[in-house]
Amino acid sequence: MALTYLSSALQFDFAATTPSPAEAAAYAARLREVENLLLCQAFGGQVPQAGSQQRLQRYLNGEIGRQEAFQPLYGATLQWPD
Repeated sequence: MALTYLSSALQFDFAATTPSPAEAAAYAARLREVENLLLCQAFGGQVPQAGSQQRLQRYLNGEIGRQEAFQPLYGATLQWPD
């Protein structure tokens, strides 16, 4: 799923696999968080860091938590509630 409102240099094509309605809702919530992150970076003039696509895709798939997915982007001292 491409984020069509971002320029091609700032977007990733995320793969979506959602077998159940509950998982689809959780995936949609995580996707909104990732979209917001990428938009905030774009508004700040930043391009995604190396390795961001793989890490964010793992977060979208539910393989890792929010803290692990977003902490490298904000520094080691930030604590995210799970």
